[in-house]
Amino acid sequence: KELQGSFKKEEEDLKLMQDEIKKKSSAWSEEKKAEKVREYQKNGRELQAKTEDARFEMKQLQDKELEPILKALEKVVEKYGKEKGYTVIMDSKNGVIYFDDAIEVSEAIVKKLNEAMAAAK
Repeated sequence: KELQGSFKKEEEDLKLMQDEIKKKSSAWSEEKKAEKVREYQKNGRELQAKTEDARFEMKQLQDKELEPILKALEKVVEKYGKEKGYTVIMDSKNGVIYFDDAIEVSEAIVKKLNEAMAAAK
């Protein structure tokens, strides 16, 4: 919330600067107009960079806070899956969250692929 307030003020200042350029630029010299446009663009880039930095920091904080919960959930789901005899448990958003090692076929597939590639040479 505090960050949003800070950015809101900067966004308003940027909008005021844009409005000033639109209203007054016809009365300014080309040099002054170019200077104001450069200042506006610079401020816009700075605001965008600050916003991206804040989003990144927020994401890191969320990840840090969620990590222990997700690890605990993973253990609970794995235990539940084993106890109930599930082969696979899927999450509607993230896909597979548990699978029985008995259905792991990656090694066998890689072996078959290597054989096929060797035969193709």
